[in-house]
Amino acid sequence: MMNQMAEVAKLFGKELGEKFTIICDDDLAIWDACFSEEGVACFAPNNGAKTTLPVTSNVLKKLLTGTYRIKKTPWKPKCGEIYFAPLIASSKKCAKFYKTATDIDDVVYQHGLMCKTPEQAEEIAKAMIKVARKMQGFDDEEGEE
Repeated sequence: MMNQMAEVAKLFGKELGEKFTIICDDDLAIWDACFSEEGVACFAPNNGAKTTLPVTSNVLKKLLTGTYRIKKTPWKPKCGEIYFAPLIASSKKCAKFYKTATDIDDVVYQHGLMCKTPEQAEEIAKAMIKVARKMQGFDDEEGEE
């Protein structure tokens, strides 16, 4: 039988190895974890030790039944991967970058401007322009493009 853990991870909007935080039904963070081919890999909160729980574990069952939830975390590319950022002072509404270990990448990430797709970056750019125009007293939708 083929291993289905990649499909399970995709069900939750994650990829194998992508870290996330598990939240229980009273909104308390339980632990950091990731899906692996063996099941759910959990990381101890204090020392970061990894413990892999089997696919049949109570944790996976509680995720699938909604008792536990996965906290949404912003996407962050690995070094060398491509990301897109919104542009507002150009007819082109996004720019493509390669993630490096520089401070500028950290600033872009912390401001919520690191996007996985050009469409996401363009949507943010348009929203930024709309907010700026409203704050400046423009009463129409012109200037979006």
